[in-house]
Amino acid sequence: MKYFLLLFAATLLVQPGLAQDGDRYKWTSQSDDEKINVDIDGEIEFARDYRSVVSMSRDAHIKIRREEGRRDWRLDIERDGQEIKYDYRRNGDRVPFASAREEIGDLLLSIVREGGIDAERRVGILLADGGPERVLAEVRLIERSSGSARYLIQLVEQAKLTRSELMEVAKLTMEEVASSGDRSRVLMASAPSFKGDAETEAAWLRAAASVPSSGDRSRVLMRGLDDGIAMGGIAGIVSTIPSSGDKARVILRALETNPSDDELAGLLEAAASIPSSGDKARVLLRVLQLDDINTDSLVDILDVAKTISSSGDRTRVLISASKYVEGERAESAYMDAVEGISSSGDRSRALRALISSS
Repeated sequence: MKYFLLLFAATLLVQPGLAQDGDRYKWTSQSDDEKINVDIDGEIEFARDYRSVVSMSRDAHIKIRREEGRRDWRLDIERDGQEIKYDYRRNGDRVPFASAREEIGDLLLSIVREGGIDAERRVGILLADGGPERVLAEVRLIERSSGSARYLIQLVEQAKLTRSELMEVAKLTMEEVASSGDRSRVLMASAPSFKGDAETEAAWLRAAASVPSSGDRSRVLMRGLDDGIAMGGIAGIVSTIPSSGDKARVILRALETNPSDDELAGLLEAAASIPSSGDKARVLLRVLQLDDINTDSLVDILDVAKTISSSGDRTRVLISASKYVEGERAESAYMDAVEGISSSGDRSRALRALISSS
């Protein structure tokens, strides 16, 4: 049976399809020579060790099918009156529950673990039995990204973790949660637990930077901003976002928090890495709506404006910035930005704006 469970966990990683709708879980996994189907529906209460079922609603069921070549294994669990009925078959032959108890228990626990089924209750039990380390050890056994994610989310929601435990959560999020969506969900749920400590925030940010999808990474960083992760660290991660639009969205959200001068400098450095001229101009125009733009910030804005390739977009930014230009340093930065405008008409508009604001 141990060999069966190893195969079971491994094949879940091949063409997996998991769907959850209310009390129903369904997944299918298929490789060249093996197929597994799991269908769990209805209100089901597992035993405390999750190796058997203690109660089911009238129409609830658990159906597990595994086929390997000409061999197959089938498990059906249903309610029969007030009793729980187990129907376990190998190659079509029914095996009495008393003889298959250990096999059935191993199989049920593996499915519960891999699917993250009833994760809230099970994580509570694991915490009661062995604390956070017991839950972390369980996560290391899980092969499915979604199962690992559910356990980690429940851990940070149910337990007050130490610094070392949080560091391990961040590490396992990167190592055990391969799916971009699952990884982002763990990080968004856990951000409040990581904030306020430089070491744990750095671990959370490393995990955030590892989220594969540009959209998911941007959502994680925006949640981090909302939950109090230091903006300086987030600004340093923004540059790693591949999508121009996603990168701009994070910076625009950060600007809503009235950043300090140092934080604004970090955001402007990230803005310089935005590939799209339109997105970069949109960010700079929003920066120019902030209160009290000082000379240092203005020079940084104008330096970023010089990287805008579109003549029209650069001119729009310069016209908006012209009213803040005071002193030789700011004027020099403005003229440097004007010099790179390819359109003579746009260049003239930018110069007239500076003269008019003088």
